[in-house]
Amino acid sequence: MLLERCYLIPLHISQAELARQLGISRRRINEIVNGQRAISADTALKLSAFFQTTPMFWLEKQQLWELHEAGRKDRASAQPLEL
Repeated sequence: MLLERCYLIPLHISQAELARQLGISRRRINEIVNGQRAISADTALKLSAFFQTTPMFWLEKQQLWELHEAGRKDRASAQPLEL
C-alpha cells in the first residue's frame, strides 16, 4: 500500500516506529499496510499530523483502494456471456 511504498520505506521508518510515534498499535499499522484494515478518520488525522499532509489525503487514498478492490472482486465474479 501507499503508506509503506511511499512513506515508510523511503523515510526508513519501521511499522513499529510509526505506531509508536502515532500512539497506536503496530498491528493496526501492519493491517493498514497489508490492506486488511481501513484508514479511519482518527488514523487519517494521526497520519496527516505525522507526515504533514491532510486527513483528506489519507481518506481519499482509502476510498480509491476500496474502489480498486471492489472492481477487482466484481471482475473476478463476472460470468462470461454465452452466445
